[in-house]
Amino acid sequence: LAATSQTQPTRQQSTRQHCLVARSQDSCRLNNAAMTDVDAASVLAPLAARAKVPSEHARVYKDECAYSFDTSESEGGLFVCMETFLGLSREFVTEYHAKTGRSLFLHIKTFKKEVKAEEDGDEQPRKITKMAIGVEGGFDVDKPKFEYEHQYSLAVLPGFVSIPLHASGIPDQIQLSAAAIIAAESAATKDTAAPWVEQRLPSKHAEDLVQLDNGISVPPSGWKCAKCDITDNLWLNLSDGSILCGRRQYDGSGGNNHAVEHYAECKFPLAVKLGTISPEGADVFSYPEDDLVTDLHLDKHLAHWGIKVQEMKKTALTMTELQVALNERAKAESECIEESGQKLEPLSGPGYTGLRNLGNTCYLNSVCQALFSLPEFKERFFDPRKEIFVASGSNPAEDLEVQMAKLADGLLSGKYSQETELDGEQDGIQPRMFKTLIGKDHPEFSTNRQQDALEFFQHMLSKVERSSRASSRSDVSKLFRFTFEERIECTGQVKYTTQPGTEVFVPVDLTAAVNKEEVAAYEARAAAREAEIKESEAKAATLPKEPVIRPKIPFEIGLQQAFAPEVVADYRKPGTVATKTMRFATFPKYLVFVISKFYTDTDWSPKKKDVSMEAPLELDLTRFQGKGLQPDETEMPEEEAAAPAPVEINEDIVTQLAGMGFAYEGCRRAAYNCPQSVDAAMEWVLAHMGDPDFSEPFVPGAAGGSGTPAPAADDGVSEESIAMVQSMGFSRDHAVKALKKTGGAVDRAVDWMFSHMDELDTMETEEDAPAADEGATGSGKYKLKAVISHIGASTGSGHYVAHIRKGEDGKFAIFNDRRVARSVAPPLDLGYLYLYESV
Repeated sequence: LAATSQTQPTRQQSTRQHCLVARSQDSCRLNNAAMTDVDAASVLAPLAARAKVPSEHARVYKDECAYSFDTSESEGGLFVCMETFLGLSREFVTEYHAKTGRSLFLHIKTFKKEVKAEEDGDEQPRKITKMAIGVEGGFDVDKPKFEYEHQYSLAVLPGFVSIPLHASGIPDQIQLSAAAIIAAESAATKDTAAPWVEQRLPSKHAEDLVQLDNGISVPPSGWKCAKCDITDNLWLNLSDGSILCGRRQYDGSGGNNHAVEHYAECKFPLAVKLGTISPEGADVFSYPEDDLVTDLHLDKHLAHWGIKVQEMKKTALTMTELQVALNERAKAESECIEESGQKLEPLSGPGYTGLRNLGNTCYLNSVCQALFSLPEFKERFFDPRKEIFVASGSNPAEDLEVQMAKLADGLLSGKYSQETELDGEQDGIQPRMFKTLIGKDHPEFSTNRQQDALEFFQHMLSKVERSSRASSRSDVSKLFRFTFEERIECTGQVKYTTQPGTEVFVPVDLTAAVNKEEVAAYEARAAAREAEIKESEAKAATLPKEPVIRPKIPFEIGLQQAFAPEVVADYRKPGTVATKTMRFATFPKYLVFVISKFYTDTDWSPKKKDVSMEAPLELDLTRFQGKGLQPDETEMPEEEAAAPAPVEINEDIVTQLAGMGFAYEGCRRAAYNCPQSVDAAMEWVLAHMGDPDFSEPFVPGAAGGSGTPAPAADDGVSEESIAMVQSMGFSRDHAVKALKKTGGAVDRAVDWMFSHMDELDTMETEEDAPAADEGATGSGKYKLKAVISHIGASTGSGHYVAHIRKGEDGKFAIFNDRRVARSVAPPLDLGYLYLYESV
């Protein structure tokens, strides 16, 4: 990315580059005929009106072909349409011209040159001093190994007539279009993550911070929590001088939450971590802003409590250092999952193509590698890819069918997985268009932040289902669907219901670990090591390191807990206890197990349980198959529906509306559907006064027009909310779906619908929705197909790696972004998602 950015011109540089590229035009001509100035003018004049200048916000696809992963580095270069700014390879530009009639393209050819690495000599490893990536003092990224030279010319189809940009006679509009395309920020660059640096912003609470005159003077050392005996991880509240311990971690380490509890009681906003105070600064936390901040008046605020900053020395790890240490601890996990200590045999060819990390996209890479390793995904997207391309619309970059077929071709054809001549590694493909499209309008996947692989898996299946329905093609998402049987027993009677599912969550119970004593001993040694580091940072490099010892929990125990009976208190009425048991009503072709490592701590921060839970290569789940109502069981009668609440209509609203001349029954309808105000009711009247039954006698609760709500069918949202959304012109089905998505909030539901119009256009009705167990063809016996593992402290950070069983020998291959190799020691005990295939 760094090398690319060095040669990417800005708009201010465009004129200079426009002139510089002229020297190399002869080398990128696509035919042997020299184009004279007169010829250039005669050829281009009829096309000038169609050439467009991209605006600042236009998406210019000059990095890769819309239908393939060919780039300007590929043999034929890249052709950018000067009307739509779509990039096309030599293979697809002819078909595009024939289909659209567009003839004028900017041809880009890029040459890559190796950059000689600087001699490091005996340079010592750098110390990480800040939470940052790709900047001085932060975590390293790969240094650029290459520099790039771009060459440009005009190409006119169908004859691939090549015209140098320096030729005279080129119409002004075409010159402007070419210069703007060259200078424009590419669509891929717009979606690329910049180097990340932890930022601490000045706190707004520091300006007018209240500090009590209570006579407290804080000593320079010897601190202890005022509410317990903890002597480290202490925080000084800058408003009242109280010294209290920090937050408790999931494993019992850390503090006892006394500092944050004190804020909840007193609302004093700022606290400084004792032991981090030095002339260079300190860790200051703002509770209202829920983040580490900068206190611009820290010297004054500390002096109030008798602390002289210039005389203080740092004695504790700062929060940055703790985070860095946490990432250092993750190295042990990384070495196991990435098999970094093993000599791995590189793999290439069909099905062994890597995916480049676009900046925190390893979650996407791992999930896509696992899904496209399935034969059904190959049959759905790879085999008919040419048919899908031909059937695509005018903008293939916005067509999910095209981008899925393009990704399948990139991963499964093998033409992009060959080792390069310069570094001996395969470059892999960069799924930029796919990432942009699959994450479009999604609050998380449209960003460049790290995401949860499980959530992306669910999101991708949803997108595939919707796209399949719209294109009338087979829906491979159904291969993951199945049905749970829910059995509730209460007072000697039973009730059976079913629920749809696409994955099984396996609990992580730390009390079930079989090596508790070894873990406790390891944690004690780790705590002692941390204490020594606090005393002297110089000791850190000399202290011996040892392998991480994690709690080991048998997979079978987690499986048993996942299907264990659950006690339901106050079932149907207070004091009544029931037992709920979940079983499989049907089995899917592919079953995903989720190890519930991730959780939210008491302070709402995301955390992860670092455990070892080895999954078996084969699994028999027939023992968890439901049997339905048995002859010796008594079925529980259906619960009597509660009597409907009496309908009240605000007669004041009716009177005011009727006084304006509107039909009385229509006014009653408006007051019923919009009881909150006269203005809302008036808007409803204006929207529905043309309905055929507007003036008909109104029966509250009856199905009918004019926004009169139909009886709820287990929609889970109020009829009043449905009617309010319908009054804005949306259908009932759309209103129900939007309200479900937004927790019943009308304003948020309307916003959701405007940002998901494509989903509403293809939304199935309840009658058209696929059955929960459609495609559930599993036998109940499974073999392990793929493992997706996570390295790091939470789903919001870290790295994902996939291990997939490939080929007839059933051996695992590791897919670590663009690096693909034969796995030597697949981490079957450290997985987050386990994909099983029915046998």
